[in-house]
Amino acid sequence: MFKVFLALWVIVAGYSMINPRHVWEIAQGWKAHREPPKSYFVIARTTATIFFLVGFVFLFLELFA
Repeated sequence: MFKVFLALWVIVAGYSMINPRHVWEIAQGWKAHREPPKSYFVIARTTATIFFLVGFVFLFLELFA
């Protein structure tokens, strides 16, 4: 079950890393009146990259442990 969680984690983080604007539209856009500044998406992409790498490492270790 933990492998499934990690796989979903990597997929969501990867998508957020590729397209942070769409993830913002889904999660926060419905309550906002305007888009956040460009720096918000840079920080979101950086955070998603970190989460992707951490999830990928844990998934790799879980598959081969």
